[in-house]
Amino acid sequence: MNPTTSTDTATTAGAVLGSIRQARAEANAAEARVLAHALEWAHLHLVDELDDAATLITGSGRDTGIPIAGEGAPLVSEFAVWELAAALGLSI
Repeated sequence: MNPTTSTDTATTAGAVLGSIRQARAEANAAEARVLAHALEWAHLHLVDELDDAATLITGSGRDTGIPIAGEGAPLVSEFAVWELAAALGLSI
């Protein structure tokens, strides 16, 4: 292998890896921002009453709280979860 080609390849490979690291750091930062905004969204849609929690199917079409994080976590409006999922391009 030609030494010049080897050096050029190493320089190019290093630059590509640097770009990959930078892109990963940017993606991680973007995901952290999405998580922070999702938390803010959840806080804007808290349900205070346990009786309103979506623990049973009511069939009435009314908005209820849904426990999205387990015991002791605040209840979040069920409809807000659907809106957030749509904004994230997810389905439930």
